[in-house]
Amino acid sequence: MCVCNNCLYWSCEDVCDILRFLLDSSFIKFGNDIYKQVTGIPMGAYYAPLVAGLFLFCYESEFVKNLSKSNDLNLIEKFNNTFRYLDDLCSLDNTLFQTNITAIYPKELILMQSNSSDNKATFLDLDIQIHNLHCTIKIYNKRDDFDFDIVNFPSLDGDIPISPSYGTDLSQLIRFARVCNKVKDFNERNSIISRKLLKQDFLYHKLRKTFAKFYNRHFD
Repeated sequence: MCVCNNCLYWSCEDVCDILRFLLDSSFIKFGNDIYKQVTGIPMGAYYAPLVAGLFLFCYESEFVKNLSKSNDLNLIEKFNNTFRYLDDLCSLDNTLFQTNITAIYPKELILMQSNSSDNKATFLDLDIQIHNLHCTIKIYNKRDDFDFDIVNFPSLDGDIPISPSYGTDLSQLIRFARVCNKVKDFNERNSIISRKLLKQDFLYHKLRKTFAKFYNRHFD
C-alpha cells in the first residue's frame, strides 16, 4: 500500500491479504459460545455484496473471454441479453444458458431456477411476461405474496416530518411509471400504495396533490 498525490494505492498482494483476513475472521456468538464461519460469507456484512460480486465476475469474465475467442456467433448473440445483479440472474431468450452453466460457474455454486414458465419470470422488482411476442413489464413485490401486512412506508401517527413522508409516495409513483409499460398496471400499483398510506394516516387530499405534482413534472 502506498500514498501518491493524495491517493491511496493497493497492490494485488494487499487486496488478497485483506480479502483473506475478512473471509477468515467471521465469528458468531450464540449464547456463551463463539463459532467461526468456515464456509461462505456472513449475510449482512458490509463487504459481502462486493466480495460476492467480485467472485462471480471473475468466472463470468473468463467465460466471456473464451467466448470471444471461439467466434461462435450464435452463442455470443444468445448471451447478449444475460444480466446479473448480485446473486440474481436474468437470461432473456437464451436457450443455451442451462447447457453452459458448468462452463461459467464452479460446481460448488448451485443455481436455482425461479421461473416456472418460459414466458414469465421475475427479476429484482420486475415482473416480465411475454404474450403473443409482446413483452409486458410491471412491478413485482414479493411482499404481495405474504398473508400478513407489512409496514414498509412511513406512518404519520409517529413523530416524523410530514412533508418528506409524502415524498415517499412521489418517488414510488415515479418508479411505477418507469417500470410499468401498461397504464392499467401502473394504476393498480398506485391504488395499492394509496390504500396503504391512507391506513397509515396520510391525508387523501394531500395524496391527490402529490399525484398532481408527479403528473405535471413527469408528464412524459
